[in-house]
Amino acid sequence: MTDVPGTNTGRPAPLRIRLPAIPASLAVIRAHLRTWLPTARVNPAAAADVLLAIGEAASNAVEHAVRGIAGDVELEITARATHTGLALTVKDNGRWHAPMRNAAGRRGHGTSLMRALVDTVTITPPCRGPRWKCARSCTHDLPKTTANEDRSETELDGASRKLPPEARTGASGSRGMTGRQFRLSAAEAEQPPVVTASGDIDLANVNEFSDVLNRAAADSDAITVDLSDVSYCDSAAVRALFTVAATTKLGLIVPTAGPIMTLLSISGLDRVATVTTRD
Repeated sequence: MTDVPGTNTGRPAPLRIRLPAIPASLAVIRAHLRTWLPTARVNPAAAADVLLAIGEAASNAVEHAVRGIAGDVELEITARATHTGLALTVKDNGRWHAPMRNAAGRRGHGTSLMRALVDTVTITPPCRGPRWKCARSCTHDLPKTTANEDRSETELDGASRKLPPEARTGASGSRGMTGRQFRLSAAEAEQPPVVTASGDIDLANVNEFSDVLNRAAADSDAITVDLSDVSYCDSAAVRALFTVAATTKLGLIVPTAGPIMTLLSISGLDRVATVTTRD
């Protein structure tokens, strides 16, 4: 990607992240984006959309591009502020495998989510792994920051996986932009059973999430899943919830506004589940 021509733009240095294409890298990517996006003066709603869109592309690479590859597969994410918004790229050096269909014959919701969350998505599938290019126009309405300005690039590679302090303390302060540790509990004695999740849900922990959902729903014709304290949730979790909804009456408790409601609406999960909102 090239920068938009112009001088004295006041934009932050572009961000480049290189990490192994493994599920554990997804949380590190989100942490650095949660720190970088406010420096680009992106409004919180747009930042949450971008976080999910890039998360979906990165998750797709981790899930589908590493099968059958000898050696390490590397994931690279770049983000650059432009005069109209953001330009973002996700690529890997793995070998592409077409996504497998699930039991219902659907492939998942990652690409459709990305297209709904950003203005343009371009997918180039070379033999050594696809490249996802996204652009998102947005209003830069946060207070101007001088962090990282006038530097050529902020680069983070696999040798530095420590989460930035802002991500650990939640300095960004907006729902969806503050990552928290994943936690899960189930009150199976209640009727209907209630599964409560908090923190970020992604490929690294979705199997645990799915297992708890399935156990709670096994002996009941209904289940309630409380997502009101979930800070990030992607299409991997959506697939798990759709699977439960196929055989069990599903109730969801979600925040009144924010990225979780956006996710339900785009994926159509709000049409197969009973949704209750909570401030």
